[in-house]
Amino acid sequence: CKPKCHDGVLLSREACEEDSPVAGDGCYNCEREVGWSCDRSVPSICEPKCGDGLVLGDEKCDDGYVGV
Repeated sequence: CKPKCHDGVLLSREACEEDSPVAGDGCYNCEREVGWSCDRSVPSICEPKCGDGLVLGDEKCDDGYVGV
């Protein structure tokens, strides 16, 4: 059996669950996109990772520095 993406159910084999199949919002085809962190809610809330050098989502900049 294979999990069905966009069905409103987050199974263990899915990294995230989304409302729509749009790339660039952190979750695409129920897989977490590079540079994003997603929670396990339904739908998943994804946020860009700060300090990874990638400017994603609503980030204005990302110099790759992770402060202490």
